Amino acid sequence: VQVHSGRHAVARVAVVSYREEVLLDEWVHVPASDVADYVTRISGVREEHLVSARSFEAVQAEVRQLIFGRTLIGHGLRADLKALQLAHPPANIIDTESLDWGSRRRNLGSLCREVLGQDIQRGSHSPVLDALGAVRLLKAQHAWGGPPPPRIEIIQWIGAPLEVLASPPPPPAALSASAYQAVPEGSDPPPPQLTLPWHVDHIAPLLCWFKGVSSSPGSALAFSASLSKTERGVVHKKAQALRLPTLSLGTEPDRYISVLTGGSPDQNGPPRTRPVELVYLWARNGEEAAEAAAGYSLDELAERAHTGNLGPEVRALLERARGV
Repeated sequence: VQVHSGRHAVARVAVVSYREEVLLDEWVHVPASDVADYVTRISGVREEHLVSARSFEAVQAEVRQLIFGRTLIGHGLRADLKALQLAHPPANIIDTESLDWGSRRRNLGSLCREVLGQDIQRGSHSPVLDALGAVRLLKAQHAWGGPPPPRIEIIQWIGAPLEVLASPPPPPAALSASAYQAVPEGSDPPPPQLTLPWHVDHIAPLLCWFKGVSSSPGSALAFSASLSKTERGVVHKKAQALRLPTLSLGTEPDRYISVLTGGSPDQNGPPRTRPVELVYLWARNGEEAAEAAAGYSLDELAERAHTGNLGPEVRALLERARGV
């Protein structure tokens, strides 16, 4: 939680074992008068959780006892140890953030989505799930003897009757799909999912296959948010070559791209208002005052403005643009 000094105070601590047993999951007492913001949307913490919780010193002592003489596994452990005001021998630390993950983004949520297929940080964060995620990432490294190979995770929406979806055509054999789940007959589960090893050469045959099996208007092939911005760019260019429109939604690191079979993608996307376009142009032209918006595409900036998911600096830029 954020306290009035502008710093953050520890509100919840979790420790799990390598066998994935929960050894500790405790709220930490923070006086309500000291709290400036519980950041509930991200942390899940509310005032009632902390009123009668154990003291920081008591929880700190238990963590110290649990980790003493043991190998400590975590993701970004330097920040965790600093927050708990603890030290641990570097030789007994395995920080999964520092392992070789290839070209993947190194934040815990993205790695768990791409490597483990688990979305552990959607909505409020849980320290238990974060700790389990770090352990499972380490196990994945050990299982592969290095960084697991990249893969594509795709959700396929096809605008067709359920009986057609019950047995959709398989993807081309050249794609080497490692998993393909079709919609069971007579049920209403999520759309079919397809998992492929990531390779630039897979995208064109995949899109050709999709174009051939999904002629109904409104069909879509939604790639998971595990794809990087560069990889989404590859999908967009390959789709353009096949005259398939694309639509990107969400904000980093949860931004994803969909390939559509017809219609204008703009009508389904967030509104590109004139102030949004001005802020984008200021940032693209390198204006120093617009540096906070420099990392956003036009669609992502429009999405953030539409949902209100903006930092104070970008919000101030939008107000300036509205004035203009």
